[in-house]
Amino acid sequence: MRDYYFDGYERTIDSHIKNLRKKIASQLPNKEVISTIYGIGYKLNFPW
Repeated sequence: MRDYYFDGYERTIDSHIKNLRKKIASQLPNKEVISTIYGIGYKLNFPW
């Protein structure tokens, strides 16, 4: 297609973060490893 601009899906990153949180929670229960910073993005909190 010509002259077609695709910006991607808006919720793609959110879906990946959700899946990562699920996988991390199975290994490290009761730890918030990835936190959301409103207006900025995400923050990785090391559990140790």
